[in-house]
Amino acid sequence: MLRTHSPATQVLILTAYHEDREVRPLMRLGIAGYVLKDEALDCLVQAVLTVARGGTWFSRAVTERFAQWSRGPDLPPWEERLTLREREVLWLVIEGRTNQEIGQVLGLRDKTVAKHLSEVFTKMGVTTRVEAAVRAVRAQFR
Repeated sequence: MLRTHSPATQVLILTAYHEDREVRPLMRLGIAGYVLKDEALDCLVQAVLTVARGGTWFSRAVTERFAQWSRGPDLPPWEERLTLREREVLWLVIEGRTNQEIGQVLGLRDKTVAKHLSEVFTKMGVTTRVEAAVRAVRAQFR
């Protein structure tokens, strides 16, 4: 109902539950984040700030659920094709950082971050940040 009346509103869920029956329906509604109550306070603050800036933030346990949902054919060895900078960008995507935040952390312009992300997506065979994060977590990306 909130999305119907205010489509631009970003929704961040704070809860103790991360089972399929709780998460899946909310994902279908297009939530921007899902944070577990047992996260550290600084993680919660970062989640709120990230979602407020238009990004997404999901607790690691929820991201692991994504990985379980998206199990498919074996992935190509994309990990070895990533440059060091692409790996850094991917790690920050996994953390839920926006392009602007990634740029600030790595000292890069937004356009440069977007270029690195495009390369990561191409090498991984994905089209979205969530897909990239899920595949990376599933592959136990290092």
